[in-house]
This record gives sequence, C-alpha cells and structure tokens, in this order.
Amino acid sequence: ETISEPVRLTFLRGEDDVPWIKLNRSHGRSMYLGFVSGTEIAEVYRPHTHRFRLFALNIRDWVGETSTNKGILTTAITHPDDFLFFNNGIAGVATSIDEDVENAQLSCKNFSIINGAQTVRSLSRAQGRNSDAVKKTSILVRISTFSLGKEPTFLEDVTRYNNTQNKISVS
Repeated sequence: ETISEPVRLTFLRGEDDVPWIKLNRSHGRSMYLGFVSGTEIAEVYRPHTHRFRLFALNIRDWVGETSTNKGILTTAITHPDDFLFFNNGIAGVATSIDEDVENAQLSCKNFSIINGAQTVRSLSRAQGRNSDAVKKTSILVRISTFSLGKEPTFLEDVTRYNNTQNKISVS
C-alpha cells in the first residue's frame, strides 16, 4: 500500500537557482532529477505513517546492518561533503507531481522509493547520531511519474531495472 497523502520533498537549488531538471517523455511520463539534503530524506522516513509504506513498490527493503549500510552511515557522518559523490542516490515513482518552484518543492502523489532503501534508512540512523553532519549531505533524487493501473509493465520494469545489481569483485 502506497502513501495516500502527497509526500513533499524540498530540493536544493543549484547555482542557477533551479531546484530540479524536468524531462518529459512518451506516454505522458515525466522525470524529475535534483538534489535533496540528507536531513530532508531522513525526515520523509521519520513520520510513522510513511515509514514502511515509503518502500511499498521496492522489491528489496532494508537488508539490515550490513557492512555497506554501516559504510553509508559512516560516510554521512564523517564525509558529508563527499556523500553525493560516493552514493548512487534514490529513485522514486509517483502517479502525479505538483511543482512549487518558489519553495523548491515537489508534491508527489502515491510516492514510493523503488531504489535507495539502504540510503534512506542509513541516513535516518546517521541523523540520530550526528544531525549537523547529515544536514551537509546531498543526495541525488530521481522521481518518475507513471499511470497507476494503466502501465503495470512499466512500473514492474522500472522497479526491477533499478534493483538489478551485480556483485562487484575487486580485480
């Protein structure tokens, strides 16, 4: 079950004062790409009503206290300025998005994070340990729109492709 009320995300403004890039594609789909602070992501996860439904369409949820997740937490606390460079970011989907450019906010209906559960949960934990450091982190966020019920294969595909990862072996 997805989150029934819209989820609002406040984006960081770039040097040109634009908070996000919007791409429009076929079938009425749009994609928004921008940067959000670690605090913003941790706060979206915090509300009890959002917590687990935030990942409703994610095929992999939190995988626990793995070395990777401990590394995400450590990086957020010890290297917040480099977090953006070391982290892949978050991908989400929504059935519709309302833009508030003046406040740099996107209001996302039926929002779900389809890739980035490890990042979100780790940032939430890091904020509990060092909120000042997490304020300095930036996360790449990509949100795609889709038609609920009309595009079941698109939703399945975008979720699967965002979560198909190979193990990396050191060469």
